[in-house]
Amino acid sequence: MKEVLRDIVAYRIKTSRDTLSEIEIHLQNGFLATAMNRLYYAGFYMISALALLDKFPTSKHKQLIGWFNKEYLKTGIINPEKGKILRKAYERRQSSDYHDFVTLTKSQIEEYYSKMKDFVNVVEEVVQEKLKNESA
Repeated sequence: MKEVLRDIVAYRIKTSRDTLSEIEIHLQNGFLATAMNRLYYAGFYMISALALLDKFPTSKHKQLIGWFNKEYLKTGIINPEKGKILRKAYERRQSSDYHDFVTLTKSQIEEYYSKMKDFVNVVEEVVQEKLKNESA
């Protein structure tokens, strides 16, 4: 595997982790829509690292999510229950970013946050395994 590809994957993993860590601050300050946005993007960055390893190039969110569902959830590589949070976070992020008077609750976002942390961990395990296999 080319070193530059490994660097980009590492960058996306770090970006996912950094984005995930921002959520607590936004929740503490009552920025619920921003927390929802960051929650979704934490998952997006991690699956974009996976897509890069699988040579699936896209910058389109729906296309990336559809690819991930087909390749990883429907095949059982990743538990479909774990993957549901990505779609939910995408839909809630879309609503809160682009529609007026969207109600988000702190408890709802805290629940999503817990699930997204699990999701990011599971996807990162797959990414790390792929990196390990590429090196072997």
